[in-house]
Amino acid sequence: MGYILCGSSQTGQSHIDKGAVCQDSHYYGEGAGFAVSAVADGLGSSAHSDVASELAARGAAEFCLRNIRRGMAEREILGVIRASYGEVNFTIKRQAGNRLDDFDTTLTLAVFMDARVYFGHAGDSGIIALRRDGIFERVTEQQNGEGTGKERPVFPLASEAHWIFGTYPRPAKAIFLMTDGV
Repeated sequence: MGYILCGSSQTGQSHIDKGAVCQDSHYYGEGAGFAVSAVADGLGSSAHSDVASELAARGAAEFCLRNIRRGMAEREILGVIRASYGEVNFTIKRQAGNRLDDFDTTLTLAVFMDARVYFGHAGDSGIIALRRDGIFERVTEQQNGEGTGKERPVFPLASEAHWIFGTYPRPAKAIFLMTDGV
């Protein structure tokens, strides 16, 4: 079964005005009977968040593509997703050295297999599912700390205590992953 996979990143106006690079990354691929998609949003206050977001999205998706197989149980698939988060978090920490705050990023990943959505989530990006009855439904919630507006902190990938892994409870026709800019 083939999947239609697509992605897009666009530099926001505030980044254009500042001459800053786009700090969002996405990556997707198709395995044998399943698709994996990931988005990562580098935190704007971090000097190398664009590097971190690329490492996170690509690394986690590729890890899942290498390690997930048709016929795996739900707990096994979620275990692979969890392991992918650990792997990319370690990679980013190694790259950052003693400057971890300069490499903050979010990460949201979905595995789509047989109308089932398995996911990992850290931060304020999100997943929307198109149900078989034509209704769009939010799969994940934004993860933010206390406060409002610009003072409301985002829980990045480095905040392992805030990682969430799960399975969307209904069959889906399609999924959409997006950063907080959408």
